[in-house]
Amino acid sequence: MRAFWTGAAALFGLLAAPAAGQPFVFYRGVVNAASFAAPGLPSGALARGSIFSVFGKNLGPAGGASVSEFPLQTTLAGVGVEVCRDGACAAALPLYVGAGQINAVLPSDAPLGAASVRVTVDGAASNWAPVEVTAASFGAFAVNSGGFGPGIVQNFVSQTEQPLNSKAESLRPGQAATLWGTGLGAALNADNVAPEPGNLPTPVEVHVGGAKVSRLLYAGRSPCCAGVDQIVFEVPADAPEGCYVPLSVTAGGVVGNVTTVAVSAEGGACSEEGPLSSLAGGGRTALLALSKLRFAPSASAGLGAEAQLDYANALFLETPSGPWSYNRLYALPPVGACQVHGFGGNVLRPGALARQLQAAGDLTPMATVGAGAVAVALDAARGAAAALGRLVGVAPDAFPTDAPFYQEGGSYPVSTSDPAVSGEATVPAGLTWTNRDEAATVPRGRDLTIRWSGATRDRVYVVGFSADEPRGASAIFVCAADAAAGQWSVPARVLSALPASSKIDGQSWGGLMVGEVFPQGALSAEGIAAGALLSAGAEGREASFQ
Repeated sequence: MRAFWTGAAALFGLLAAPAAGQPFVFYRGVVNAASFAAPGLPSGALARGSIFSVFGKNLGPAGGASVSEFPLQTTLAGVGVEVCRDGACAAALPLYVGAGQINAVLPSDAPLGAASVRVTVDGAASNWAPVEVTAASFGAFAVNSGGFGPGIVQNFVSQTEQPLNSKAESLRPGQAATLWGTGLGAALNADNVAPEPGNLPTPVEVHVGGAKVSRLLYAGRSPCCAGVDQIVFEVPADAPEGCYVPLSVTAGGVVGNVTTVAVSAEGGACSEEGPLSSLAGGGRTALLALSKLRFAPSASAGLGAEAQLDYANALFLETPSGPWSYNRLYALPPVGACQVHGFGGNVLRPGALARQLQAAGDLTPMATVGAGAVAVALDAARGAAAALGRLVGVAPDAFPTDAPFYQEGGSYPVSTSDPAVSGEATVPAGLTWTNRDEAATVPRGRDLTIRWSGATRDRVYVVGFSADEPRGASAIFVCAADAAAGQWSVPARVLSALPASSKIDGQSWGGLMVGEVFPQGALSAEGIAAGALLSAGAEGREASFQ
């Protein structure tokens, strides 16, 4: 049956393909121009008065065209964009038009709710693309123009000195900063002329790490540019320090994309103390890890009360370095903070997350070891395997391997052959998630308290993930908590950024993990700028996010 539907979908796609030269908007190809949040995410709607991007084919001139002055017009280089709902239409204001992308201002009077977008190029109309129009949905601009990592944040020193925040130019607690984005809501004046400055009526909350901003100095349009918003705030005195402190904005009750900001008590260069901090600077890096997971599946999985899995992984990356370097695999939040990453599609399917990270530049393998996948050799006798495991309560041949079972603890040699990197990792006993049975269903509208015992490191990581097939969206959060506290409450604003689990069985999957990372020392090899060997242990469970 699955093969039938796959084939039918492919055939329909061929039949529905646009004629040569006809404009065509990609599926789920209309997004906030700053966050690029997938339409199925809670932050994936388009706000009135915001800048949005349309991706497709034959959308405009090959060389591109941009506006250069006010007043803005409803067409640019023969390209127009309209937004319609139930016969009521509003013309967007194009800022840039090109063959593959359009950036435009959504009218402040665009019809609210489920609507459709259509592009017209020299009289030829594209297909209709579904969108959700809302009063406010803020997207923060990022340095990488991808909606994640270091945000476009200026440190306020004086009216004439406002450097872009970076790992070399961090913010101090108490210092003012300006975040740039789009989506705070309808403008105070007409969209086609220079914006009128002033705070917009949309309720806005800003969090730097886990610290809520108490001094919000401005939240409104930038006078320079149509659709562009500025949020000026003072860094809270209790904001955590680090190079990748999560910066989140909640506008009109909707949490936007979470970027990062560098914070240091002394200003200047920031410093990192996390278990992967040595790799976060970019360049050629190597990571070898042994990890174990005790996981409580859902009753429908048929795996019994608990699955126990062991993994051995090697990761060799070459990523950009510099003051705005960022990699979602390595840039963990500081203690007291949560980071959230949103994705289009279901990244919980095998290989899906790796493909998305590779497309976004997070994952650029330097070398591949083994047959088609990065692999680790535990020792010469056992050969290579990318992931080793056992499942309690499942037939022994489900995971055929004679590899050691890390659940029993011990020390194991780890090595790769190309590049040649080796070390020895100890896998400790790990913590116990004491209230795991209480987290089968997670209401996203209130905080979720996680409790543990037996932690031996200084920090505990709480990870949650949710993927919803009908919405075509996924999100993952990572929180770093003080291990000595014995508990951590995942804020409702973090949980609300995840897509809700589908009520249709088999259409979504979500889970939670609580664990520790145990650094085992540095690794070195020819051509490697930085390397780390670590082990990790976690307890987890399937969870439904409602």
